[in-house]
Amino acid sequence: MSTIVKSVKSHGGTVTFYKHESDILKCTMEYAVYTPPPTAPPSEPTSSTLQGASSSSVRLGLVYLSGLTCTAENVATKGEATAAAAGEGVFLLMPDTSSRHQDLPSTDETGWDLGRGAGYYLDATKEPWQQCAMESYILALVTEVGEALNINAWSITGHSMGGLGALHLGLRHDRFVSVSAFAPISHPSVCPWGIKAFTAYLGDDETAWAKYDPTKLVQAGCGAHIRGAILVDQGSADNFLSAGQLR
Repeated sequence: MSTIVKSVKSHGGTVTFYKHESDILKCTMEYAVYTPPPTAPPSEPTSSTLQGASSSSVRLGLVYLSGLTCTAENVATKGEATAAAAGEGVFLLMPDTSSRHQDLPSTDETGWDLGRGAGYYLDATKEPWQQCAMESYILALVTEVGEALNINAWSITGHSMGGLGALHLGLRHDRFVSVSAFAPISHPSVCPWGIKAFTAYLGDDETAWAKYDPTKLVQAGCGAHIRGAILVDQGSADNFLSAGQLR
C-alpha cells in the first residue's frame, strides 16, 4: 500500500509523491503521480482496444522514466511536463530510477553511472545486483497505479537512460500504446554506459543484452502493437551524443 509523502499544486492539477514497500525490490521506493485538473479536456482514444469508447470515458496515463542519477523528483519538479499533461488531461506516473535497497554497493564503489540512480529499467541477473528488478517493478507499478486511477491506456517516454527504458519496455510490452524518448541511449550494447551496465547487471553474454537494446529490438521486428511512429528527439549539440554515449 502506498502512503502520501507530500502533495503540491501544479497547473491546476496535483503532483502527489508516494512511498511504498516494494515486494519486488525488497525496499522502500518513492514515485510521483500528476493528476490533471478536472476541467482538463478529455483524452482522445489512442488504442484499438478503446474503439467505441467515448472520449469522456478514456483516461490516459504517461509513464515518464528519468535518467542517470535522477529520482522521481526530477521530472516532477524541474521538467514542467505537468503543463502539457494538464492541457491534454493526461495522468503522469514518474517512478524512481533504481532500487534503493540499503545493501546495494554505493556510488563511491561503482561510479555515478551504475547502481543507485542507474537501474537501466532492466531485471539484473548477476550478483550483487539480482534484487535490482526494475523492469518487473515498473510494470507492477503501472498496473497498481492504473487500477487505482482507472487508466484505460498507457504511453511511455523518458530521457537519456530513461529514454532507453521507455524504448525497450515500450517495444516489448503491448500495454504501452505509444512510445517516445528524449536523447535516449538507443544502442547500449555499443556505448560505454550501456556496456558497463549490461556487463555488471547481466554478465558478459551479449545475447542476454539484446532484449534491453532498442536498436536490436527494432531490428528483430518488435513493437508491432505501437500505434503510430516512435518519436525520438535528439539535440545535435548534446555533449553526451558527441561522446558516443547516446548511439
